[in-house]
Amino acid sequence: MTPKKAIRKGENTMNENGMKNLFGEREILISDKIIKEVRKELYIKLKALAPALYRMPTVYIPFDTFGTDGHKMYMSPFALMALYKSAPEDVMHRYLHSVMHCVFLQPFLDAADKDEVIWEIAIDMCIENAISKMEPAFVSQEERDVLSELANAVKLPVPSAVYWAIKNGKISEDPKRLYELFHIDEHIWLQQKQSQQGQQGQQGQSKSGNGQGQGQGQSQNQKGK
Repeated sequence: MTPKKAIRKGENTMNENGMKNLFGEREILISDKIIKEVRKELYIKLKALAPALYRMPTVYIPFDTFGTDGHKMYMSPFALMALYKSAPEDVMHRYLHSVMHCVFLQPFLDAADKDEVIWEIAIDMCIENAISKMEPAFVSQEERDVLSELANAVKLPVPSAVYWAIKNGKISEDPKRLYELFHIDEHIWLQQKQSQQGQQGQQGQSKSGNGQGQGQGQSQNQKGK
């Protein structure tokens, strides 16, 4: 779901959908501490990524979301706290995954005329392929097996090449399983683009409808004359 509004500390407001925010200053403070700790641990492991790890501000939203739009990180405080309590390594993995989307400039790639699901799988596989070399512990054995197969299917694991490898059946796993394996964050920039395209389409239909109505009316009047 596309994030609607940034939540500041202590706010108890309504978002654009009219849903009352279910968290306040305490949840924000705890979430801030978690993100600070996650960044610190990733910095210790991957110092070269420091500029990227600390670059994007965090926006807290009342939806179960974890992802980026290429400019900010979006997440639910409650989902973040629950995941960090049960599996802190998973939070680190997700955060790194989202950051790497931006490092590779994926939010700014042209995905026009691409199958949306296959494209999302392709960009996620590229990210996990990179993470498997930087921090192998974050990647499961099943993922590594698929990535090994991918290495034999494409010369360079870039999104367009991976996309066509999946599309042309060069990866033995079916797309549904690939999505389950590699899709661990929300690609909010794609959701935003889809929303914008939908709005533009509705506006275009509205204008087209008005034009047709006016045209028919003028034609009938002319006939009446």
